[in-house]
Amino acid sequence: MKVKQLILLYFVFATVYFISGVFGFMLPFNVSKLCLLPVLAFISLYAEKKINLPVILILTFYFLADIALLLPREISLKYVLLFFGLGHLVFIKVCFDLLKNLQVKRLIYSALPIIILWFVYYNYSLKDIFGDQLGNLYLPVLVYSITLSVFTIMSLVSYFNRDSKETLYPVLVSLSFLIANVLLGINEYVTKLKIFEITTIFVQIVGYYFIMRFISEYDFKRK
Repeated sequence: MKVKQLILLYFVFATVYFISGVFGFMLPFNVSKLCLLPVLAFISLYAEKKINLPVILILTFYFLADIALLLPREISLKYVLLFFGLGHLVFIKVCFDLLKNLQVKRLIYSALPIIILWFVYYNYSLKDIFGDQLGNLYLPVLVYSITLSVFTIMSLVSYFNRDSKETLYPVLVSLSFLIANVLLGINEYVTKLKIFEITTIFVQIVGYYFIMRFISEYDFKRK
């Protein structure tokens, strides 16, 4: 099967995923969702003609997070945050490798502790708003939100350091996760609306698509 055919297959599963999510058909919704990342893995294998560890790790962690979402909510969320967070950490490493300027890398090394502390303070201040609703999940959510924030910052730094397609796509991936997580938080803890669920599904499809585009643009052989 050619790469173009696999990309078409991805959009077929994505369409089923979106439509079944809109109308609440849970079986095709769950099955099609679990097919998205394996298709991306095959696209990576056919496009690169080899197995690249960063790609496999990112897709594996995100796939495990999607599987965890099928579990009962009381036990699934910690695993979802863990696996998505691990995937973000791999992306952070990739974004750091994209930096060409050694001075920028040194600046990030020196500023990273301050950035993390700032996000700890910022997220901790949100405990007054969401602390009661999150309960025991507050600490995992705090760690995850810091990880996603660092991913977003690193992707932006790498893009502004050298604007290209391979630095642009991580920005779009991080922003898609950021938007989806914000919408999920609003829908879960503030106002539950169907439009938030539908938009989250769409943003996830777009985010996974940008992962595919990043895989096709990134030259893993030089790493």
